[in-house]
Amino acid sequence: MSIYFGVKAVILGDFVLQCPICSYSDGYQVSIFIEDGTYKISLIKLLPNGSPLQIRYKNDSSYPIAPDESVYRDYIKQLQQIEALGGFHYGITKILYRETVELTWYTGKDIFQDLNIVYSMKKQYKSPKKKLLSQSNLSSILLLERLIPDALIPYNYFREANEYLHNEQYRQAYLHFYMLLEFCFSNGRTRQKDQIEEFEKSIRLRFALLDTLNTFNKQYNEAYNWIQSKIIDEYRAFSLTSILKLLFAY
Repeated sequence: MSIYFGVKAVILGDFVLQCPICSYSDGYQVSIFIEDGTYKISLIKLLPNGSPLQIRYKNDSSYPIAPDESVYRDYIKQLQQIEALGGFHYGITKILYRETVELTWYTGKDIFQDLNIVYSMKKQYKSPKKKLLSQSNLSSILLLERLIPDALIPYNYFREANEYLHNEQYRQAYLHFYMLLEFCFSNGRTRQKDQIEEFEKSIRLRFALLDTLNTFNKQYNEAYNWIQSKIIDEYRAFSLTSILKLLFAY
């Protein structure tokens, strides 16, 4: 008998199933079905010998150890790709791959035959730290709405970008963060040369870039070195102008 590992999550969208559906890609068995009155999607894959996803138990316990998310990240990336591509024309709007993910080990014969569940667990994520919302906070929100009505646009960009970042939808997160920069600093200009000229006029933006680079250099040196190398390869000089050009290019 072989050991398989799978992830399962709730899938949302404007679609219906006439029956459970299943397909295969890159070694995965991908299925969409109804369970407990909810549409769910599962990805199952045969585990090779020595895989870090092989089932492991705590000492003197019959309960498996939950694997770190890093070792099944490929499963999550596959769900993200299905979510992104399925949203165009096929009605898939969201896969709740963090909020509802279940991890399951199976035994079975080759080619996904006669799969039987060995153990299944729901992955628990720490809830974000709650912020105290006071009466003065509420008054500030309402006052800001009156004093700076245009703030609604960049605040929405920031809120949406943060949500995309939390869900590891990095392309959408980047676009929304960049639109925030455009709204606040480009003065309505859209061409690369014009935008960079406007960005460079802002002392606040220049300081923010330098402060961010300093943080990367101290805390994420590998990422800092990659950025530096990328910019020198593209633009020869490691400067604020080159950084802004790269931001625009992406």
